[in-house]
Amino acid sequence: MGAPWSELTEVLPTLESKPGQPHQRPATLRIRREPHPSLTVTRHLVVKIAYLLTWPGDERTGVFKKVADQVASWARLGAEVALFVATTPAAQKSWSKAGPARHIEVYGNALESIWVQRPLIRALQAWKPDITYVRTTPRHAVVSRQLNKLPYAVEIQTDDIAESRGLSVPRYVTTLVTRRACLNGARGMVFASRELSERASYQGFSASRMVLANGVDLSRIEPLPPIQDRERSLRFAFMGLPGLPWHGLDQVIELAEIRPAWLFDIIGPGADGMSWPPNVQAHGELTVHEYRPILAQADAAISTLAWFRNGMYEGSPLKSREYFALGLPVIGGYLDTDLPHGADFYLRIPNHEGAAAHRADDIEVFAKSWRGRRIDRQAIHMIDQGAKEKSRLAFLQTLIEIESSG
Repeated sequence: MGAPWSELTEVLPTLESKPGQPHQRPATLRIRREPHPSLTVTRHLVVKIAYLLTWPGDERTGVFKKVADQVASWARLGAEVALFVATTPAAQKSWSKAGPARHIEVYGNALESIWVQRPLIRALQAWKPDITYVRTTPRHAVVSRQLNKLPYAVEIQTDDIAESRGLSVPRYVTTLVTRRACLNGARGMVFASRELSERASYQGFSASRMVLANGVDLSRIEPLPPIQDRERSLRFAFMGLPGLPWHGLDQVIELAEIRPAWLFDIIGPGADGMSWPPNVQAHGELTVHEYRPILAQADAAISTLAWFRNGMYEGSPLKSREYFALGLPVIGGYLDTDLPHGADFYLRIPNHEGAAAHRADDIEVFAKSWRGRRIDRQAIHMIDQGAKEKSRLAFLQTLIEIESSG
């Protein structure tokens, strides 16, 4: 068994809030050191956590890698974890190998993705977890109705109202109609940024809150060696999806068009099915073993550039965590939640249309300053998954205690 729950942490940063009121000042939530009754031998020796999500992608996606890292960390810390996943036929094999995958439902379209929630959650209920961790989806109403009185926490990565508005009218309407049922029933909310935790769209709910930026298991990723040839053309890498406008792929292409001497590698689903400037090479969707040699040639990596399309300015994109872990300096159009005061390995450009092209000179200076170097691993200790997941588990434990005392 892993570390006892009482030793996970002594204090946990969180946010005070009351239903119907805006956030108050940051506070400290203290964790009691005595073991909770649910952890005694009369029930289980370890807490049981069900991880519920719907995700179409396989091991090549950032969400898959993050979830796999999370559940592995929880297991090392002594939790009993089971994954309950709804996914596509193409990704089923990957999820079946994702550690503690206990139940997988497969869907072929958006409507089926809603139907499969019922058998998925029935399997979850039969497992009888102490708490369920939910990665939020547009299927909010189904989730909240099926979970009934089981305690659950939701992970919030985006302003779902703003994001859905930019995707389609049906997605926007569905989000507006269903989201409140899920959030009203949640016992806890885990926000990926301070900005999200303060959004008006997430006020008025009784759930306990914490802010925890995305991380990465640094022990899983070996840094790339520095590039020796400092005389060649500047080379940049970008991992993203053409169909998600906030990723800012069009901003990357605009930059490539005004700097034809620079080279750009684009990695992501659908990237190989589009037309590109001659200095852009699209590689399509690749596994980590396939794209690592490509990233090894990059002087710098490009993260999210268009969160202004979601009305957001702060975050911790999953691709940026992987870039940092590989030792790549990063260019992005947002305040990084883990780097509130900035860092020499992160160039933050303005968060508006055309910013990458307008700041091309700054990008050039930044990339050239990192030629022949990679980020020192000690400089990115704050993004390591280990400490983050210890805090997340301590927060979930307080939610179980609230359930028991209530």
